[in-house]
Amino acid sequence: MSIRIALGACLLAAAVSTARAGEVETFVAEGGCPVIEHAPVFQVVRGTPAIITATIACPGGQLTEVLLQVRVTDLGQPTAIKMTGKGDGLYQATVPVSLVQGITRFWYYIDTKGRTATGEESILQTGWKPVNIIQHGALEKGAAAAAGAAGGTSGGGGGNAGLYLIAGAVAVAGGVAIAENNSGSSGGGSGGKGEVDPLGDPPGGGGGKKNVGSKPPPCKLSGNESANLIDTSPCGGFDSMKVAVCGFCPKASVSVVASWGPVRQRTFDQAIPCAAPNPPVFSLPFPDGFPSGPEVETISVIVNGVLIRQFRWPSVDEYYDCD
Repeated sequence: MSIRIALGACLLAAAVSTARAGEVETFVAEGGCPVIEHAPVFQVVRGTPAIITATIACPGGQLTEVLLQVRVTDLGQPTAIKMTGKGDGLYQATVPVSLVQGITRFWYYIDTKGRTATGEESILQTGWKPVNIIQHGALEKGAAAAAGAAGGTSGGGGGNAGLYLIAGAVAVAGGVAIAENNSGSSGGGSGGKGEVDPLGDPPGGGGGKKNVGSKPPPCKLSGNESANLIDTSPCGGFDSMKVAVCGFCPKASVSVVASWGPVRQRTFDQAIPCAAPNPPVFSLPFPDGFPSGPEVETISVIVNGVLIRQFRWPSVDEYYDCD
């Protein structure tokens, strides 16, 4: 049986546009299977796992393998992490903290295999994606000027701290999310202003034909994003906890990721201000069993590929009030 490899590095270099946070990249293997849609992750807060998601399909055929390949140096073989299907074509993998301790950057690519409708086996890989590991709560100089350029703080959201654009980063209470960092895609010869990745293309021949957001959203971050948790007590008798999100741009892709596994993802055609009477709410099932301690789990809210808020659950008060 023949093996069909995704389009090589030469074609990819000609087809690739510069990838920026919030833009969904689409990779299509020759023959149309597999297809990967992925908004690259550009940063993770030190001490928290990096959760990578993508929508992957094999129209008319069948996916046979979906892996996340992670590299922490430019030597040796990458570490393969299985990407788990979450339904509706959404796949997720978690890069554990233990794998990236003691470094400030790592790289990943998504590695897929499928079988087309005609029975041919096909391989499709994205280019390498660099991820910066940043300090919790770190702020760069020039915050005031950059925040002014971004339009100031966010508006409401039940006591949610203000969100500022700070020297190319979005700072949210308790963390920093890089909004546009390493603007050049690291793999496939895409170039751009960012640092060139020394790793080159993945071993299977690079990504397939790639289109980066043919119609990018009017804005990636509005500066008014807000998120809040509802019904979060582990002993409150609730069927699930809720995450309310608002203040994002039109055409925004919003994801809510819980460290114990559940992922919720939705794209909104219209902007929803935080003053709206019914902001969108995502429902998350509680983890199995009672939590082992306060703040042992995280709930991440991601808008257009940028982390806007990360909650630690359960709170100290919630946990000890259960006694």
